Amino acid sequence: AATAGWVWTAGQGADLPAVGAEVPVAGDSADESSATRQPMPRPPSVRHELGPVRLELPGDWRVRDPVPAGAERVELVPAGGRDRRIVLVHSLLREDMDLAGVGEVLARRADERSPVIRDLDPDTTFADRPVIAYVEAPDEFSLVRWFVVVESGMQVAVGCQFLVDEWAGIKNECEQAVHTVTVE
Repeated sequence: AATAGWVWTAGQGADLPAVGAEVPVAGDSADESSATRQPMPRPPSVRHELGPVRLELPGDWRVRDPVPAGAERVELVPAGGRDRRIVLVHSLLREDMDLAGVGEVLARRADERSPVIRDLDPDTTFADRPVIAYVEAPDEFSLVRWFVVVESGMQVAVGCQFLVDEWAGIKNECEQAVHTVTVE
């Protein structure tokens, strides 16, 4: 049966440890001239197939735990670190639901979950795609920037979790995930 509801993930496995100070990322400084910036070499991309949803991430990212058949939620993590992750949640929508309809449902739920869920923008663009965006604060150490895509009758939410003040450490991978997500 089709559902119009949204799977909220607040409090589900927010186990990121608190670590030291933020490490600057090359090219993130506003004072750095474009002439001195060196592109960061990226590992080749790997396509992840998660049920009906496909996305690409750098080759050093993997599925965190075995995913049972039919699972609607999966976590992807980079090799050698637990300080960031990308959570993918997908669900089937009613036939009459579109991005605007999902945005209305999420706005009501965000009001109910404030201040854990905040900064909802039901009509924005991220990674060259129309998305619904919001921020979740599952604990005092981390944030999750969620980007909801509606495609082919599915709601696909990409949640990029990172330690507070360390968005630069996952931004590129998050953009890649959202940009490449497709439903088959």
